[in-house]
Amino acid sequence: MKYFYENKGMRVEARYTRKLEFAAHLHAHIELALLLKGRSTVLVDSVEYSFADGDALMIFPNQVHRFGQDDIEECLICIFPPQICPELRGVFEKRIPRDPVIKGAAEMFGVVPILRRIEEVNRLALPGADILNRGYITALLGELFAVMEFTDTKTSGSNTLRDIISYCQSHYTADIQLSTLAADLHMSRHYISHLFSDKLHMHFRDYIGMLRISEAQRLLRGGEESITDIAYQVGFNSTRSFNRTFTKHIGVTPSRYRREMRL
Repeated sequence: MKYFYENKGMRVEARYTRKLEFAAHLHAHIELALLLKGRSTVLVDSVEYSFADGDALMIFPNQVHRFGQDDIEECLICIFPPQICPELRGVFEKRIPRDPVIKGAAEMFGVVPILRRIEEVNRLALPGADILNRGYITALLGELFAVMEFTDTKTSGSNTLRDIISYCQSHYTADIQLSTLAADLHMSRHYISHLFSDKLHMHFRDYIGMLRISEAQRLLRGGEESITDIAYQVGFNSTRSFNRTFTKHIGVTPSRYRREMRL
């Protein structure tokens, strides 16, 4: 199956929609869709699932998914980075839902009101949106995780690209090299490089840089560490390379980003 990598940065998306049909893709975000009226199908890691009125669907980071032909009248969708809930990082990195469909989610206490509130916060760009998003999304996941079952990614079947991405996400703060990754996963450097170009449409070093910058954004928004400390903490060996890479990905310097996030 042909698919592509979608780079969503650190933003939270929340909206009503009548259309979920989309080409096969994966991204580093959690994707949650609550189907209020209608029905649809989705292919997640090559397995087809159906969901209808009142059901929710949760896609974890780096799961390849594709929505099929649908008959949707009203759907609430929320897409957010796992970094927004750092206390759940281990779940998102090492586990996936046994079944991505949560039957009857709309009937669960708080699910619909919380999702509607997240949509409102982001549509109106309310003051304190980052803090509000974290609180609402954490509460939402608490409701849904209580009825979900999970399985370890290592036992969910072989997926070469997922293994590569998982390795990168666990080691990006170190001095990770393509040769190291290839040796540890017993793959050829050429094959891994080809996967990045063909599936993710980016170079290995660009992907590592993106992971480092995403973590740096979280630290710049919520912590008091110096920019130099953050640069080394996320894997850069100099503030110069950190500033250059951050500006390339985000469009502003780290210091300006921190100021703007705290206005």
